[in-house]
Amino acid sequence: MLATFRAFCRDRRGTALLEGAIVAPFLVVLCFGVYEYSWYFYRQHLVSTGVRDAARFLARTSFTPCDGGNAANATMAKSIATTKVTGALPAGQRVPGWDAANISISCRVVARTVCGTAQCVLGTGSNLQIVQVSTSYTPVSLGFTSLFGLPAPSLTVSHEERALGPGS
Repeated sequence: MLATFRAFCRDRRGTALLEGAIVAPFLVVLCFGVYEYSWYFYRQHLVSTGVRDAARFLARTSFTPCDGGNAANATMAKSIATTKVTGALPAGQRVPGWDAANISISCRVVARTVCGTAQCVLGTGSNLQIVQVSTSYTPVSLGFTSLFGLPAPSLTVSHEERALGPGS
């Protein structure tokens, strides 16, 4: 019996199969983890692009993009961010689960006196308007992070543009 056990221990046949069986689960976990996080970064890029597009659109619509009269432009900007179109054409979502309710639009005023006596910025009026479009969105996970008890990462994106007004 002892001789049979020693012969079994010295036998090298099948060692590659055994090593492969040990390493394969780790490689599968690594591959799916890389896939899930690359998917997450792709979604982050799409959301960032949408927020930037919305801010640029609003910056071109008016010198005062956050006034009450520009509610229709704000709605179109949210549509541009989430669907790439202004809403007149049927289109799918840029990112599944990300909609206009996740987007906030605000403006801040920058006094021209910040520049001193020299005119350092283009535009008209006494103050500049900076439009800020931001969002916070948690994409639906592929389920791999929850396997390890990790929460799905949340995306928070913000972009600012100076209001240039129409035709600028």
